[in-house]
Amino acid sequence: MNFGVIMYQTSTSKGQEVVAQRMTKELASQGHRAVLITSRFHDFRPVISADEVRRNGGYVRYEDDSLGFEVFRVESRKVDWPPRRIEFSNFVSALDRIVGELDLQVLITHSTLWNGPDLTAQFVSWKRRMFGEKGGRRLIFCHMSHFQPPATERYSLQEREWRRAWNDYVLKRIMGEADLLLVTTPMAERHMVELGARREQCLLFPGGIEVPPRLSPEEVKEFRQKHGFLPKEKLVTFLGTVEKRKNVGAIVKVARLLRRRRGIRFVVAGRMEGEYARKIMGSTQGVPNLSTLGEIGDEEKVALIRASYLNLTMSKLEALGLAQLEFMSARVPVVTSGVGGQAWIVKNNHTGIVLRGPGDMKGAVDAITRLVEDPEYRTRLGRNAKKFASRFTTKALVKRLLLRIQEKLEAEDAEAAVNHRPWNPLDLAQTSD
Repeated sequence: MNFGVIMYQTSTSKGQEVVAQRMTKELASQGHRAVLITSRFHDFRPVISADEVRRNGGYVRYEDDSLGFEVFRVESRKVDWPPRRIEFSNFVSALDRIVGELDLQVLITHSTLWNGPDLTAQFVSWKRRMFGEKGGRRLIFCHMSHFQPPATERYSLQEREWRRAWNDYVLKRIMGEADLLLVTTPMAERHMVELGARREQCLLFPGGIEVPPRLSPEEVKEFRQKHGFLPKEKLVTFLGTVEKRKNVGAIVKVARLLRRRRGIRFVVAGRMEGEYARKIMGSTQGVPNLSTLGEIGDEEKVALIRASYLNLTMSKLEALGLAQLEFMSARVPVVTSGVGGQAWIVKNNHTGIVLRGPGDMKGAVDAITRLVEDPEYRTRLGRNAKKFASRFTTKALVKRLLLRIQEKLEAEDAEAAVNHRPWNPLDLAQTSD
């Protein structure tokens, strides 16, 4: 089959973008034609000019060896509203040409609050009507919203109500056209059903992780030496974008509370975003047991995970927690605030420790202290964490998605065969009985 995966930008660190990229790469590795259809932006920075895209008729096949799959960058622009979003321009025209050129059979859109999923749903509806009139194969349409409820903990009143309006008007229309809705957690599935989705539409798709490859002791030692970590220091790590939602300030406070405890080092790794990140950097001054690495590449990310004793996240809001699943897959237990999807992936005293919320600094101190003082407890949690997380590799989830799509196609073929078989007088007799 031929797949088009649609997301508003590429990224090296943001969860939704990474999921779309991994999905595209894995579909290709399992023998299918798969392309990513996205904007001309990477992490909100343009990688190709608007003029070049327009000169090429609305999209450019963009070669990027670092991603490892075909990328089509379409005409697009950053917008002030909704915040943190990019919109496509003249997208239906570009999508029509891309679908025709590549003979795409399945379209998978990602995220909410931007126009790509809505325009794709309209495009699919149009094509299905055309197929109904002229005959031919219909398109399969899947949507993965990475759904997060409009929570007061993260969003202003203005953005919260806009999200509700988008869910009520746009998301419901998308759900009405979609063959499958990919949901990150059972809680997200419940929210989608409450908004009007059919339960049989939903497929559990918790992001998709890549299990960090094992490293030799020498490679881990080299990583520790590079960043000045002492040989016996146990690393308590945070990996993710340093932004207000991630509540990294609480991690800094926990580090301060444990600054006199020898043998523990806190590590914050991830891209710094905006004024909040600048404040965090300022607050780390004078915290001797905390190191900040900034944004790190894939190799260093693997080394960080493999060198970690435990992962700490104090987030105020999480749809899932892709980074936590990756730590867990490497036998690293997670200490978490337990918000959103974290409450599903981390089971208290089984795969990690769940705190009383984003502000539970004392609970975090107690959890870290217990894990440091009881390595057998840490080993047991890590073993259970690995068993749970191993179910959600991108490879396994894509196989499940392909199976559901194939079942959908087979059911439609069977229905079409019944609807188009020659009329038989016995049918009338059977109906009369």
